[in-house]
Amino acid sequence: MRYHEVEPQTLPNQTCPSPTPKNGVSASHKNIYIELVSLAYYVYHKIGLSTDQQDFSVRILGKSRSYLSCMKARGRTPTQLVLHRLLHDVRLKRDGLAASRHLEMPYAKTLNRSHKELEALVKAMEEVLVEPEKQILLADEFEAD
Repeated sequence: MRYHEVEPQTLPNQTCPSPTPKNGVSASHKNIYIELVSLAYYVYHKIGLSTDQQDFSVRILGKSRSYLSCMKARGRTPTQLVLHRLLHDVRLKRDGLAASRHLEMPYAKTLNRSHKELEALVKAMEEVLVEPEKQILLADEFEAD
């Protein structure tokens, strides 16, 4: 069993801080990160950017075909690299739709709905992944490449 899968052992009347796994994600934030990735998959699938979990795992997360389903089934925490990559991809797709000259036109209902969905997803991800006091965006690392 890997270190980040082990829950802290405590005795009655004794507290123990959650261990910080090798990937830098604390056990207390485990569920929120899994929920973020699941939400992103739901939005991508809903607006037609991903056909299934296998496609999402490979094309969007850059992992194996079974990554998302195994992560959810085993209750594993996504790595920081996966979270950074996902946030970066969502921002790129949102910005790509925002650049369309047809955005907010009454006849572009699908485009408008997709942009709204991605905008809401970016907002939700930034609330969790961005340090509010420093405004350091995690996806900025990709711009240096």
